[in-house]
Amino acid sequence: MFYHGTSSIHLESILENGLIAGCNLTEDRKKNTNVVFLTVSYQSALGYAGRSKKMFGGERIILHIETKANAWKNRVGCTIYTKKRIESREIIEIIYPDKG
Repeated sequence: MFYHGTSSIHLESILENGLIAGCNLTEDRKKNTNVVFLTVSYQSALGYAGRSKKMFGGERIILHIETKANAWKNRVGCTIYTKKRIESREIIEIIYPDKG
């Protein structure tokens, strides 16, 4: 089970097309991103959702995802999970952390 934090601005497109690598990123980040990033940490996903909200507007959302993904260690030793694409059927829950 994984999490992906993003903005509600992207939700309609995600539900229609899934999560696609490089989609909805600034041009600066697009050239370095050919995968979808996932985390096993809900708290990390909250942080990424906050960044997305700041960049694009909308509300923070956390996607709870059931999939197989590649794991690798980043330069500070944290495990990062990646996949080229997440199909919308792999999203098992949409969490709105700012709603009571």
